[in-house]
Amino acid sequence: MSKADLTHFDEYRLQTQLKHSILQSYLGAYLAVLGTKHKTIVYIDAFAGRGFYNDSKGTRHDGSPIRALAIVASDKKFHDRVQCIFIERRPDHFGDLEARVNEFLKGTSLPKSPILQNAAFGEVMDGLSGFFNNPSTRLAPTFLFIDPCGVEGVRLRDIVEILARDGCEVFVFFNYDGVNRIVGLAEAKGESDTLRDLFGSQARVDRLIRALDSRSKPDLLPVNRSSRYERLPGRKAQKESLDERSRKAEAAQPRADHRQAA
Repeated sequence: MSKADLTHFDEYRLQTQLKHSILQSYLGAYLAVLGTKHKTIVYIDAFAGRGFYNDSKGTRHDGSPIRALAIVASDKKFHDRVQCIFIERRPDHFGDLEARVNEFLKGTSLPKSPILQNAAFGEVMDGLSGFFNNPSTRLAPTFLFIDPCGVEGVRLRDIVEILARDGCEVFVFFNYDGVNRIVGLAEAKGESDTLRDLFGSQARVDRLIRALDSRSKPDLLPVNRSSRYERLPGRKAQKESLDERSRKAEAAQPRADHRQAA
């Protein structure tokens, strides 16, 4: 685990703000559509963390579990139908999460109390393997949020199990810089359990490494994120930095010449 991962909850970074904004819009829309059509909706936060972040000024900001609970509690059309499940592996983070959830619930009435589990997400999914392997069982519409500190613990087969069921959605956010670091280690060692879990097979990992070897060490996911940063005030410096990075990534790609012949 990198230093950035260890201090993840001690800063409320811009990328975290964007992630929370997307999650709130996505989950709110999902519940608005399905929450009135089904008796039970399940929301799973697979890497729930400690339930809050601190910024450099000492201000506390709600994490994804509390934001999800606030969305559920805010709408009487579905607030009694949503079962929230928060999973956190680290005991210290789980203790903070439990305390923050209980604090939130003191001022809010939810018919379905959230379920908290101090375990790894993969362990929880493995415990449900009998359920998923039974074709006659039916999973309630489920929204799965996957947001690990780093990459470890994300397994493609768990995502596939959820998405194979009707009415289910998965929102995945992971550190692609972390993936790049692990790819470097995998090249040295020849394999990586973390990458194999993430991409689903060693064959896919091998193809990824070969593809990256054929390029001059690019980012794994060279996407242009500047448009989302533009919507946040006071972020000119960050936006310019991202634009510059995007220009460099684009310049490294071969371009077709679309000029008409004279």
